[in-house]
Amino acid sequence: MKKRGDTLDLPHPSACIKSGTPRNFQKMIKYMMMRKVNIKFLFFDDKICSRCKTTDDFLDEALKEFRQKHANVEIMVMREKVGREDIKKSPTILLDGVDLESYLSPSFVQKSGVCQDCSCLVGQTASCRTYGDNENLSKEQILNALDKHLKNLDDIQRSNK
Repeated sequence: MKKRGDTLDLPHPSACIKSGTPRNFQKMIKYMMMRKVNIKFLFFDDKICSRCKTTDDFLDEALKEFRQKHANVEIMVMREKVGREDIKKSPTILLDGVDLESYLSPSFVQKSGVCQDCSCLVGQTASCRTYGDNENLSKEQILNALDKHLKNLDDIQRSNK
């Protein structure tokens, strides 16, 4: 099973043709037909901050379920630690550069709230990102956003044909 950040080890197309191995060629075609989603998870601290840690855990759970449902989608996950100046962006999940929040219901309102964990880390009051009335995105919200994002990618691909 692919782990986050893994890529497929594919032969160069000329090697497939020269070797006459249809299996490698089929693997290359399958890879070329895969849809790709790049996910960036922005966090301030994923060890002490419960908001960041919980969001990261829910992201992992959602991706495990998403990969089972969408085997033809390549997911690349990049985790990026933000500095103190960007603590209000933490935690954030971007899907191909688009904030996951944009896929949530219109009644959803992004907020920020004092984070005790991050306040302890920086030695002063620190406000992190919260999601609606919850401190974290749920696994279901992440899955829903991934499904909507994939649908948008499919719609774009169809409109370009």
